[in-house]
Amino acid sequence: MDGNFFIKTKIIFGRDSIERLSADGEKAVIFSSNSMLKYGFTNEVIDAINMSYFLIKDIKPEPEEKEIGKYVEVLEKQKPDVIVAIGGGSVIDTAKAALYHYKKAKLVAIPSTSGSGSEVTMASVISKNGLKYSIFAKHIAPSLAILDPRLPEKMPSSLAAITGMDALTHAIESYVSRISSPFSKAYSIKAIKDIFEYLPESVNRGGEAREKIHYAACMSGIAISNARVGICHVMAHKLGIFNIPHGLAVALLLEETIKFNMQNKKARKEYDMIAKEIGLKNGDELIEKIKELKKKIGIKEMREYVKEEEYEDKIELMASMASDDKLLDFNPVKAGEEEIKEIYRKAYGCS
Repeated sequence: MDGNFFIKTKIIFGRDSIERLSADGEKAVIFSSNSMLKYGFTNEVIDAINMSYFLIKDIKPEPEEKEIGKYVEVLEKQKPDVIVAIGGGSVIDTAKAALYHYKKAKLVAIPSTSGSGSEVTMASVISKNGLKYSIFAKHIAPSLAILDPRLPEKMPSSLAAITGMDALTHAIESYVSRISSPFSKAYSIKAIKDIFEYLPESVNRGGEAREKIHYAACMSGIAISNARVGICHVMAHKLGIFNIPHGLAVALLLEETIKFNMQNKKARKEYDMIAKEIGLKNGDELIEKIKELKKKIGIKEMREYVKEEEYEDKIELMASMASDDKLLDFNPVKAGEEEIKEIYRKAYGCS
């Protein structure tokens, strides 16, 4: 077996780990969510870097392509040696998308949510006209990630639920990917085990379970950085047309995409292996376990979020765009436009 495994990012973790942030240079640009400013964590970053800085705030969730240009202009004007992104996946992806064009600074990522894994990946997910797509480049992978569990403790339960499902989907899709390896699978399976064990407690009670999920999400990020994602993410990106948050979108599609893949004997064996790692018999039981998890954390059926008539009206468009997505190359089973249409229909329960 030949392959490669890549981790560019140094990871510092633990409570109060922001204090261990150090950066070389004369100027920093800080991308910050408003919540991190509110809770004082951005000020901790400013104290830790001990250099001149320019602060960018009021960053929109689900970054739009048209917004990125203004941040590139800021970077070109400020000429930072270091970029610090503190906030959820949208904040980190916005900073990475700007860095994609600027190319002259190192990136420090400090996630406040536990799902995207963007703090360790070489991808940035951005939107155009409500539809998500990814850009990839090694230079946008953060040089340093800081996982301070105080930050995700501030998440509302609803956000903890959907970001946790995003992390679980990353872990499962990377495990069954066409380019997975023993190294990526080790990260995938550890994340899967921890998410099933700790996500309900993280959502419903917080506490130490939030820390476990924060680290599991990062492990999932390392896995997808090497093995990518598959059909569930491809289809979820197109659900953005209904303004459904990404983590919720993957949660709504996960079981039906697994069922589709399990029609292939080789792929079914991969899902069976995941199931056995968490004490189940096979992939069918894994699907039931996912359903149980979603129920425990308050994720409802698709029809609770989108009206059936509107959904059916967009199936053709979503399937057409999804069938052209290059991320399908990593899915263990080939899927064309007609197969994708059928998955969308089954995920909704269309009549």
